[in-house]
Amino acid sequence: MHYAAPATGLLLLVLIQCLRHLRFWQWRQKLLGMSLVRAIPLIAVAMILVRVSAAAAHVGIETRWPRGNLQRAALVDVLRHHPGKSLVIVHYAPNHDPHFEWVYNEADIDSAKIVWARDMGCAANEELLRYFHDRQVWQVNPDDSSPQLVPYPELHGCSPP
Repeated sequence: MHYAAPATGLLLLVLIQCLRHLRFWQWRQKLLGMSLVRAIPLIAVAMILVRVSAAAAHVGIETRWPRGNLQRAALVDVLRHHPGKSLVIVHYAPNHDPHFEWVYNEADIDSAKIVWARDMGCAANEELLRYFHDRQVWQVNPDDSSPQLVPYPELHGCSPP
């Protein structure tokens, strides 16, 4: 559904029909529509020239595209070189942006080298810690300015299983 190229022809037909009707638009007894119809292609060409010249001059005229979660990727790299398997418990701040997700896993979670889970509190995390008893448990606060891996029991004073 996100791919709109098949509908482009239909959209162009509708736009051309709109321009045909706009051509006869009058305002205070003057044919203003014809001037608008002639100005629209000129504005479109001017917009293309502005975008191309901004790209050639390396001037950012819009916000940068997100490049992914580089902080999470750095921690994954550290854990991949760490011996053994790891369980990372992610503790989000109350004002965490839900579009900046850290918890996602491989399809086969049980055999994955790194498993990511949300922090549910010391008591609720006990079942998770028992299930993944053979892993080193870490905690990370992604909302910190520079998130770091911290051994799980040390951060909140939770007792290890």
